[in-house]
Amino acid sequence: MIMRCIYYVSVILALTIRAQGQVEQGARIGDDVTLTCTGVTYDGLSQSWSKDSTTLVAIQTPLGGTTPSPPFYYDSDIATAGLANRFMASGDLTTVTITDVTEGDDGAYQCASGSSSYTVQLISYKLLSVAVQPESPVTGYVGDTVDFTCTADSKPAASFNWTKQGDSNFMTTGATLRLNDLKTNNTGTYVCTAYHQYASETASVQLNVSPASLKPGLSTGAIVGIVIGSLAGVALIVIPIVIVLTKPKICYS
Repeated sequence: MIMRCIYYVSVILALTIRAQGQVEQGARIGDDVTLTCTGVTYDGLSQSWSKDSTTLVAIQTPLGGTTPSPPFYYDSDIATAGLANRFMASGDLTTVTITDVTEGDDGAYQCASGSSSYTVQLISYKLLSVAVQPESPVTGYVGDTVDFTCTADSKPAASFNWTKQGDSNFMTTGATLRLNDLKTNNTGTYVCTAYHQYASETASVQLNVSPASLKPGLSTGAIVGIVIGSLAGVALIVIPIVIVLTKPKICYS
């Protein structure tokens, strides 16, 4: 009696794991992707692919027959899913292919036959236009601070890290790279890597650090001009006041 109970529980657990088989698959937006029905054997009656519980295509063995019918497409549901003219299945439904993937194709695609099923969680992705601001080359001066910001058009959201060419010890994370108290040895090429679980892309910027004495500033002539202009303005204010204060009074007898 005890052995029968143990055997019964084991069978139920095996069916549960099989029925809940699931994998996550990424597809680059604009590319084609093929989903494979893994671990599901045709039960001799019917098999189907669905998206988010809506059937898209199925095969079925007619009563008294031994060979399944050709795939039957549920065109209206395919159109509702945004897959019109982009969804194709192999004759035995072992695979389905989606062409020109879009963000709207995300979802749970399930292959099922009888009591077994397999789900592919499709996630569309992109990683485009990785760039660093300010653009290269950038000039900094000893003692200054410089910030570089890395951006990307990404789905899902990208993470960022920074490295420096020729310096294996330099590594930092985050979209913004800040270099404080610049020194001449900070000169070099800094590389931003934007990445998520499906892709990575890079962009770089060249930083040149010069001595502080070369930092642009106001020329002597410009400074003298500002001083003269300031003194002239003061004179215009002071002179009328002096005139008012020193103007003799008019007396009447």
